[in-house]
Amino acid sequence: GFCLGAIEVALPAFSAEAGSAALAGVLLALWSAASGAGGLLYGARPPRGGPHRSFLLFALVFPLASLPLAAASSPEAMAALVLLAGAPIAPLIASRNQILGSIVPGGTGAESFTWLMTALVTGLAAGNAVGGGVVENQGWPEAVVLGCAVAGGGALLSFAWRGALRPQLATG
Repeated sequence: GFCLGAIEVALPAFSAEAGSAALAGVLLALWSAASGAGGLLYGARPPRGGPHRSFLLFALVFPLASLPLAAASSPEAMAALVLLAGAPIAPLIASRNQILGSIVPGGTGAESFTWLMTALVTGLAAGNAVGGGVVENQGWPEAVVLGCAVAGGGALLSFAWRGALRPQLATG
């Protein structure tokens, strides 16, 4: 969520620097469309190795695919890069949701998904706030890099704790 929030702030800052505030809407729409397309492709074919493997893969791919945004030198380059950066978002969220559905105790699904969404939105808000400060004091590329660093850290934590992502076998 933090990376998403930081990028949501960085794209309008990039657009303003490029001389077109309206460009931000186009870039955010392309980013969202790429996420939707990635989600459709993810949903169209069963993931190899199940959602656990997919989640770890997309948790790593998302910051790596987003990092090149910091190097965009023109609106055209940024448009192409947001397509790349957006593609893993929906698959990451979908696989995360699939994992949660497989590990929560019976009867706690609604509450569990509520906490998961709360964590995502809290991360978005933090990324917006911190990213905005970074944009104002250092620049939009630095906000992207910070967001990707936080997401990369999250990917490393997910990998380190990957055993916790597997459904627990009932002991009898």
